[in-house]
Amino acid sequence: MKLKLLVIFFSLLCSISLSAQFAHSYVLNPNNPWNFHPSTIEEATYVLQPKGFFTQVDMYLTFSGRDAGFGSGDQLEVVLDFYLPEKAMVIDSWLWVEDVIVKAKIIDRWTASGIYEEIVGRRQDPSILFKNSETYYQLRIFPMSGTGSRKVKLSFLLPSEWTNSEVLTYIPTDILQTSSRVVEKVSIRNFPEADWQNLSIREFSDNSFKVTSDSLLGSFQEIILPSSELGSAITLSSPSPFKDGIYISKMESEEGKYYQMAISPASVFDLPKTQSRKLMVLFDYTSSNSSLTQSQLISSVRTHLTNNLTASDSFNLMLSSLTISPLSEKWLPAHPSIIDSVFNNLGTDPIANYSSIPSLLGTAIQFINEQKSGGSILLFANSDNEGNIDIANQLISDLNALMEDVLIPISIYDYQDRSMRTYRINNRRYRGNEYFYENLTRITAGNLVRQFSNPAPFSDNIASIMESISSFTGTLDLYTTLVEGFCYNRFDISGNNELVNLNKPILQIGKFQGNFPFVIEAAGEYDGLLFGESIEIEESEIIESDSLIEEVWVGNYIRNLEKDIQTNTTIAEIIDRSIQERVLSLYTAFIALEPRLGGEPCPDCVDQSGGEVTTDVEDLEKDSLFQIQAFPNPFKDRIRIQLTSTKKLALNDFQFSIFNMLGQEIYRFRNVPSNSNEIMLEWNASNNNGQIVPEGIYFFTIQTPHQRINHKIVKLE
Repeated sequence: MKLKLLVIFFSLLCSISLSAQFAHSYVLNPNNPWNFHPSTIEEATYVLQPKGFFTQVDMYLTFSGRDAGFGSGDQLEVVLDFYLPEKAMVIDSWLWVEDVIVKAKIIDRWTASGIYEEIVGRRQDPSILFKNSETYYQLRIFPMSGTGSRKVKLSFLLPSEWTNSEVLTYIPTDILQTSSRVVEKVSIRNFPEADWQNLSIREFSDNSFKVTSDSLLGSFQEIILPSSELGSAITLSSPSPFKDGIYISKMESEEGKYYQMAISPASVFDLPKTQSRKLMVLFDYTSSNSSLTQSQLISSVRTHLTNNLTASDSFNLMLSSLTISPLSEKWLPAHPSIIDSVFNNLGTDPIANYSSIPSLLGTAIQFINEQKSGGSILLFANSDNEGNIDIANQLISDLNALMEDVLIPISIYDYQDRSMRTYRINNRRYRGNEYFYENLTRITAGNLVRQFSNPAPFSDNIASIMESISSFTGTLDLYTTLVEGFCYNRFDISGNNELVNLNKPILQIGKFQGNFPFVIEAAGEYDGLLFGESIEIEESEIIESDSLIEEVWVGNYIRNLEKDIQTNTTIAEIIDRSIQERVLSLYTAFIALEPRLGGEPCPDCVDQSGGEVTTDVEDLEKDSLFQIQAFPNPFKDRIRIQLTSTKKLALNDFQFSIFNMLGQEIYRFRNVPSNSNEIMLEWNASNNNGQIVPEGIYFFTIQTPHQRINHKIVKLE
C-alpha cells in the first residue's frame, strides 16, 4: 500500500507546473471556478526574528473578497500563489476559525489533498499549504463568505545573506502587491534577542523601529510602513555578529547536537596579497520598462557594493543624463564610509528618465583608458533601444574599437521586466536588448543577468551579478572537527562549488559529537599562491542557540533529497523527515481543519500581530440590552440561554436565532414572550428542519430594530 501511495505522490508531483511565476492571489466560488477575481488583503503584519543563517518570518494576512462582487451568501475559496527564495523553508501555518487559532497538521500531500477537496465539497472549514517547486507555494482557504474575511499565519525561514559587516534578509512583501487594493499600513515587528539587536529596514533607513509595549505581548519593536511605498521586497539588516571573522552557535538536545558556523576567509586566514579591483558602475533607467523604482535600484546596488568590495578596491559611478561624466575624476577607494557618502549625495531620482547606454559605455571606456590602471564595467539598464541587429552590431563594433588593445570586461544586469519590444534575428526571437547584451558581454568576457529570464527577486539578481564580477575567487578546502570528537553531516549554506569568493562569508551547518574546542582547518589557493591554517575555538566563545538549528539542518537535508533521483525510498524518507520536524516538502502539506473535523485548537499559540480578528459574523455590543448567560457552554445535546434586562421590553420586533460561522441563520426561536425582562430559551442543537447540527462554533443572535447582539456558544460531539 505504501509503495502504491509513493507512486501516486510521484505522479502528482510530475503534474505540477514548475514554470516561473510571480505572486498573485484571488477568490473564486468552487462551483464556478472560471469566475475568479483578485482578493483583497485587509491587514498584514510581518514578525521578523533573525536566527543566524536564517530569519524566521511569521506573516499574518487577513483576506477578503471586497470589490469582487460576491454576496454574503457566496462561499468563496481564497488562493494565494507566492514565491520564496530557493533555500527558504516553510515551518508552520495557522488558520483562524472565528477567534480560535487552529495550528495546521503536516501530513503527506496526497492525503491532505483528498481531505481538502472532500471538505470543500461539503462546505466546511479547512486551509491547505503546498510547496509546488523549489521556490513556489500555494495556500488555499475555504470557506469565506462573499462579504467576510479570513485570517492566516504562515511561518517560514528565509536565508540571510552574510557580509563582513551586515546580515541581510530579503522579506517577500511583494505578496502584498497581489491585493486588489493597497493595504493601508503594514506592520513590521521584532521581538529582540540578545545576539540580534539594532535592526533596520534598508529601504526605509529614516524610519527606525520604535519600542512598543503591550499587556499581552510584552515589549517589542515595530515599524509601520505604507504599503504604497513597498517594492518587490524589503531588506532586514542587522550588524554582523562576527568576532574576528568567525561566528559559531550550537544546540544540544536528546535528539541530537547541531552547530552553525559562519567564517570570512579573507578576515580569518592570511591570504596572499593580490591586485585590487576597480569597478565603474553605470546606471541607466526608463521608468516605463520596469517595476523597480530608482530608489530601490540604487539602494540595492549600494548595499551590494559595500558587501562585495573592500577598502583596497576602487569604484566610480556614472548616471544617464544630458551630459555624462564620472562622479569622480579618479578612482575612489571602496571603503564603506566613502560608498555611503557618494550614494548619500546622489539625491532623489538622480538618473535621467531616458536611455543613454551608448554614451555611458563610451565614456566609461574612455575613463578606464585614461586611468591606465585597468578596470571593469557594470551596467544596470532596462532600455530596449539597442535591440535592433544593425544598431547593436554597430555599437558593439564602436565600443570594441574604443577599447584599443586592452580588453575591458563589461557585465550587465538587464532589469527590464515589462513593456518589452521583441526582435527577430537569425530565426530567433530576442526580447529588449537581449541580442546586444549577449554579444557585448560575450566578446568582453563579462557576465549577464536578465530579470525577464531569471524571475528571482531583483535583490537576488543584483547580488548574483555583483558577486560574479567582484569576488576574491579561489579554491578552499574547509574542514571542521572537535579536539575530542568529530563533526559530520555538514551542509554548505553558501552554495559554494569549486571556486569560492574568499571575501564572502562561508556558512556551514552540521552535527557534532564529542567535546570542544571546535577546530577549523583550511587550505586553498588564491591567485596562484597557496595558503593553509588551523584555528581552535573554545566552547566559551560559542553561542547557545535554540532548536531552530535543527529545523534548518533538516530543511537542508530535505532539499538535498528532493534534488536527488526520486526513488520510493527517497520519497518515503522525505515524507518522514518533513512530518517529524514540521518542515514542508514537495510531498507533504500543512492542513488546518475546523476543530470538529479533527483540527486542534492551539490555546498556547500567541497572535503576535496583535490585530483585531475580523469574522464573518458582525460583532456589535453584546450586552447593551440584555445580560446573556448560556449554560452549559460548551454543550453536547441541549443548551439553555437566559436573558435578563433591567427593564421590560416590547419584543414584537425582535428576532432570536442561532447562526453558524458563515453568518447563516440555522434556527429561529418561536413563541418568545413579547413583554418581559427575563426570558429563558432552550435549544436542542437542531436546525429549522429538525436535523441535529454538527459540533462547532455558533452564535446566539438577537436582532433588534437598531442592532444585532451576538453571544458565542460551542457545541461538542
